[in-house]
Amino acid sequence: MGVANVEFTLVNMLYGFEWELPEGMVAEKLGMEEAGRLTFHRKTPLVLLATPYVEEKDYDAPEQPERRQEEAVEEAECPDSPEEEEEAEASSSEG
Repeated sequence: MGVANVEFTLVNMLYGFEWELPEGMVAEKLGMEEAGRLTFHRKTPLVLLATPYVEEKDYDAPEQPERRQEEAVEEAECPDSPEEEEEAEASSSEG
């Protein structure tokens, strides 16, 4: 359970930020040496800059799908309530 929570937190951090190296650092020159005996870690710590990732679409109003003309006409012709439906039937049978 604890491992799942750590993974979930890590994924959210990776997804929620833009990650980049500090100015002047090049990926090709990062040291990959390890240190330690029982557990290993990087000899030189990895330093990254995290910038919050904000997608512009998240804050826009949702796009409404375009309705076809036929759908709009059908919707306009359909009565909204059972009473209106009865009135429409009565008027069509009278005339």
